[in-house]
Amino acid sequence: MAWQHMNTAPTDGKHVILAIRSGGGFVYAVQGAFMNGQWMNALDVDSEPLCWMPNVRIPDEFLPWKNGA
Repeated sequence: MAWQHMNTAPTDGKHVILAIRSGGGFVYAVQGAFMNGQWMNALDVDSEPLCWMPNVRIPDEFLPWKNGA
């Protein structure tokens, strides 16, 4: 799994991991999707994504609704 150019990203609403630029020169990796004609991200940061990669499945042991945590 590697970072890919945005021109190859799915635009069907599928959730992916996006690299987005934020204030102060930081770049964040966040979950996002292309919806309603624009890229949305979990941080609600108004930024065009730099690149993307497929979303990865979090192991059940880390999901609070699966392990009772």
